[in-house]
Amino acid sequence: MAAEICNQLLKSIMGTAVNDELIRKNPCRIKGAGMPDTPDREMIPPAKVVEIVTTVPERYRAFVLLGTFASFCRRGRSHRE
Repeated sequence: MAAEICNQLLKSIMGTAVNDELIRKNPCRIKGAGMPDTPDREMIPPAKVVEIVTTVPERYRAFVLLGTFASFCRRGRSHRE
């Protein structure tokens, strides 16, 4: 996963260099590089989220909700589209 993140960052940096006319072409053009190949994971049911939220200390509830619903939003978009 770290290699994909590093490739995305380098590709972005080189893209900026192209836009600023510091280089002619972006050398980071490996097809499929930077796209992590992660298997789909089963989502926990909303009832389980409610159960977890009600059992964790109050100071952690926002983290549980954010982590859960941020992943729901992310799953709505495919990085391969």
